[in-house]
Amino acid sequence: MNISLRRNFKSHCLLLIIALKLIPSCATTGGEQVDLSKANEPTHYTLRLGKTIANTKPLPNYTPIWVDWHYQNGAVKSKLGYKSWDFNSDGRIDMLEVLSDDGRSVFEVYDFNFDGTIDLTSELSSQE
Repeated sequence: MNISLRRNFKSHCLLLIIALKLIPSCATTGGEQVDLSKANEPTHYTLRLGKTIANTKPLPNYTPIWVDWHYQNGAVKSKLGYKSWDFNSDGRIDMLEVLSDDGRSVFEVYDFNFDGTIDLTSELSSQE
């Protein structure tokens, strides 16, 4: 990944973190099967916060972030796109995992000093 792409990715992750603070989580209808054979192409996607799992110390709190793909026929396909971790229980993301289509972590973003800015990014190597 070249430097300009890495900077753009860092900016995207920071914007994602900021946007997620402004988006209220919403309930899902749960477990519905969607027939995408007639769905054509997706028109856009939205991000949706899942339910936060508050763990006891020293474990961090975990919040899944779902990517909802909206198709031309009105169908919606959801997949887990990100995992967020809150290490100091302040309600802000301290570590963000970016997931591949098959659910593997491919990139991680860290805020070690809890100031809301990215301190470290880590691109994970593919394990095949």
